[in-house]
Amino acid sequence: MDLERTHNSLMTALGGIAAGMDHTGSVRTYGASVKIFGALNNAAMYLPEPFHADDLDIVDKAFDRLVLKRTSDRKNEVALALLNHFVPVTA
Repeated sequence: MDLERTHNSLMTALGGIAAGMDHTGSVRTYGASVKIFGALNNAAMYLPEPFHADDLDIVDKAFDRLVLKRTSDRKNEVALALLNHFVPVTA
């Protein structure tokens, strides 16, 4: 797994969410696209480290768009919170 690419995909997905997209969307970037659900899922599995302080602005914009409160600065926990918002776990 290319962790830098996974991080970049997560940041692109967060930008798409901040712009009003949901987990079913794709964000076009440089002739390709990032599927939001896939980027969140990969981040949840492979990125346990915290966001750099410079990246938290876009994270907060995505959470604000969904009227959610961010409770962690860890990439995997942010991704899981967003996945649980879009696809709630049912018992």
